[in-house]
Amino acid sequence: MTGRVPGSGLTLGWGMHGAGTGKHANGSNFSQPSGPSVTRQIKYQRWTGLFLILLAGCLPPRGNTVQIEQNSGNGNAATETDAEGQPFEKMNANREILDEINSAKGWFRAKKVKPIWAKPVDELGEVDSIEGIEIIRPGDYLCRGVENEQWPQAADKLKEKYDATDEVDADGWRRYLPKPDNHGVLAAQVNHPFTVHASWGVLSGKPGDFIVKSYADRDTEYPDDVWIVDKKLFGATYERTR
Repeated sequence: MTGRVPGSGLTLGWGMHGAGTGKHANGSNFSQPSGPSVTRQIKYQRWTGLFLILLAGCLPPRGNTVQIEQNSGNGNAATETDAEGQPFEKMNANREILDEINSAKGWFRAKKVKPIWAKPVDELGEVDSIEGIEIIRPGDYLCRGVENEQWPQAADKLKEKYDATDEVDADGWRRYLPKPDNHGVLAAQVNHPFTVHASWGVLSGKPGDFIVKSYADRDTEYPDDVWIVDKKLFGATYERTR
């Protein structure tokens, strides 16, 4: 008796109990011995074959392989593709609120015009910001605004948006001025409570607060980096621009 292992290209053969005769490939006859030892061997082969067939049936079918392309170091997130190389659509955690704003064409450009104070941190911690608890990592900067509100910011983002001054207070806070040639941000006001999954943590917005994204993401419907600015603080520190 023979059995084929699905998807493996293997064909297994095993005998039935008892003696028998057959032919070699060259046409000569052969006889199959019988007896207790042969019977045990045949049973072993038979059950081994059945086990392999069942095992192969549990294996995933060919053609459904998932490949993951790791981050290349340029800041792009990992992407998943199927066997044909087609990317899977990855759900953005902020899709619902972004869909609402995109469909209403609610984005407008704004630039920060007020100075901030900032100082570097050298250990992992949490910042109790207006919008929620945010993670701050070694090498990041703790920033302080006009209302003494605090938030974390990556060093490269801080230097991209602000120019450092020589003014440093007794606690190590340095004054930073917004770069005059900075492109600013895109912002949209939301008239109901909402939540944003930012790179620093999960933030909560009140009715009238603003959701903000980088100007570099102006043509990106679902950017990876968005955040919330309090309504009062937005009015005090940002100006609309074209």
